[in-house]
Amino acid sequence: MSYYLIFAAVALVLLIGIGIPAITRQVKIPRALSWQELGEADLSETAAGMFKEMEGAAGALEFQPVRDFTVPGLARGNQNRLYFSRREATALVVTVLAEGRKSSRLLEFVAEFEDGVELCTSNAPFSGLFEQPDWHQVRNLPRLRDLNSLHEAHQQRVKERLSQGHAVRQLRPEQLLDQMVRSQTRQMEHQVEKGLLRPDAKGDTYVATYRIALRALANFLNPLGGGFSLGRLALGFGAGMALALAAVLLARPLGLEEFLRQLLPSAKSSQITFLLYCPGFVLAGLVAGWQFREKGFLWGFLISLPAVILLPSRVTQPVFYCIVAAQAGLTASRLREARESGSGRTQTNTALIILVILIAVGFYYTS
Repeated sequence: MSYYLIFAAVALVLLIGIGIPAITRQVKIPRALSWQELGEADLSETAAGMFKEMEGAAGALEFQPVRDFTVPGLARGNQNRLYFSRREATALVVTVLAEGRKSSRLLEFVAEFEDGVELCTSNAPFSGLFEQPDWHQVRNLPRLRDLNSLHEAHQQRVKERLSQGHAVRQLRPEQLLDQMVRSQTRQMEHQVEKGLLRPDAKGDTYVATYRIALRALANFLNPLGGGFSLGRLALGFGAGMALALAAVLLARPLGLEEFLRQLLPSAKSSQITFLLYCPGFVLAGLVAGWQFREKGFLWGFLISLPAVILLPSRVTQPVFYCIVAAQAGLTASRLREARESGSGRTQTNTALIILVILIAVGFYYTS
């Protein structure tokens, strides 16, 4: 057991030593935010497709498009379409965030009240990185992908606040974008007050502090974040761990070892052992990664631990099986992201290539 503790300690030290400096260097947000209008030719294929997809659903709710825009320096490759409703004092923002070929699609309804409170209902996942000011009240409902369902959830929140005697502020369509940018600027200033962001040496951008970097690492290591649910736990962890355990407990009784020896007569005993148990860990990681899309690497690693403990003593480098399962989890996560976003599969292919390399290294490394 001390071997695993040493491995975990070394991995944690490397993660902190590399991750925190990387986060503090990479996070840069302009202090003076502004929006830029986008023409049809400026839209990415993913953004154009999503905006077209939203036309019917938004129109049925009587939301009319105002303009397409981006906010430079805020969120990765953001392309947005703003909608305005004359029936209700609510704005709708449809956003595509893109980084290379990876993209995510977000929906957000926003209503502003006369007392300065902004009510936002979004299907974005809750990150927990930033502190939300009292006047900016966000409810994240990542499982509501349908526009109608998200709109109903937002309307319910607005009705509750109206019943408390608060009046909604009416804004003209041409005022909405400037107001949203001012709101984002105030939110960044709030993060500075809380010690999560700080002005850089030149004073023209905000950069991440060590405090927010530590939060980011904690979120990364938290298996209960990123869309966790009991259903995913039952299917992802239960089925994934069952596959890993089956690989350990049933491989030899089913005669797979003898089959591999006949198939690869020149292979060493340790290599046969690796091929005997490795497929189960790969399958376990793939199942976990598909269910826990945001935490595929972490859950792939976690579900492999019970099976690794049960590996026979003749198995060399057992932690390597955990690494393979973790990479399999990451590969499945990337595959699901590509499938749901409709984007290219460059990152999926990269993760798959790394997985294949790890298996090849494991085959020769254990000999």
